[in-house]
Amino acid sequence: MTQEELKRYSELNNKFISDCKRIAKILSGLEEPKQHEGCDITYANDFCLCGACVDWSGDEYWNYGGHEYHSGSFPEEYLTMTDDEIIAIVEKENMKYDEKKKAAKKIREEKDRAKRFKQYEELKKEFGK
Repeated sequence: MTQEELKRYSELNNKFISDCKRIAKILSGLEEPKQHEGCDITYANDFCLCGACVDWSGDEYWNYGGHEYHSGSFPEEYLTMTDDEIIAIVEKENMKYDEKKKAAKKIREEKDRAKRFKQYEELKKEFGK
């Protein structure tokens, strides 16, 4: 590499890291990944462009001496998007996640109701006679 190429690489790498941190800050508003252990982008500090994705990783250090490793990825297209475009994606994904949680809750409630009704029917048979 020439000195000019090294300088250009350094400039582009600094811009890449800066943009990745900007995106990570916005993506930290996603609710679903936070529900999975080791997927909180809030702690991202290492970024690598790998194919069509940007892989990220970082460590969360706890006050009492432990730590947790976090990692994940986001599409490389996010690097070309504005903050507003990424915020819109986060809002849309959070709405989908909220709908998924509500549907799962409804299914759990229906199963619980069916179980209670079955118990009711059994008690009715036992004590109704």
